[in-house]
Amino acid sequence: MASPTPPRRRANLGPISTGIDTVSTVDAPAYLSFSAEQWRSSVQICLRCEGELLALRMSKLFEKERPGDFDAGDRAFQAALRENVDKLQLSIDKYTALLARPNPDLSAYNNRGYALLVLGKYKEAIPDFNQAIALRAVEAYAYNNRGFAYLRSGRASKALADIQHSLQLDPVNSYAHRNLGIYFYEQGQYEPALAALERAQALNAQTPHLQRYLQLAKHSLDQSSQ
Repeated sequence: MASPTPPRRRANLGPISTGIDTVSTVDAPAYLSFSAEQWRSSVQICLRCEGELLALRMSKLFEKERPGDFDAGDRAFQAALRENVDKLQLSIDKYTALLARPNPDLSAYNNRGYALLVLGKYKEAIPDFNQAIALRAVEAYAYNNRGFAYLRSGRASKALADIQHSLQLDPVNSYAHRNLGIYFYEQGQYEPALAALERAQALNAQTPHLQRYLQLAKHSLDQSSQ
């Protein structure tokens, strides 16, 4: 099999983040019987569906579990993933420096919180979104991002309130519709989940991770109707 194609280098974060990436936890028993090809496929799937952080975790597990099969191409791929994750940490440092200046602005708080979200540091991200909202209570992106942080922190009712408020402020934000769909999906409410995700698709079919959740919602709805 040819060596995997390195991931696209992450561009510098824009002035205001429009959504979040989801990061989940790898369950150890599932990968114990993977072949080398299955490991490589899993790393690629993690990258496409969840982002660099989970792909890097999976790559490190591949290296640990099957060191004899972890070749030069796999090492190069892992290095590129690590570089992209490191860029997120550098962006956090950049925004922290900006926030040390007098009169910090909304984008620095919101974007530092966003970078923390991508790294899976959900509880750490919430205070930044609180500050962004305190500075400008009509900031839809900060409500949406905080809603997702609440969802991943196990505070579902707060998550729903924030995401819905974000949509009141900006009804055409595909990221907020996607997050609403994720909320409903994770609550086992597949019909409203699919409706929210399809609305997100109609607004912007390229919204990250949208297609994956659309597939999950459709499959779960089909299974529940049988």
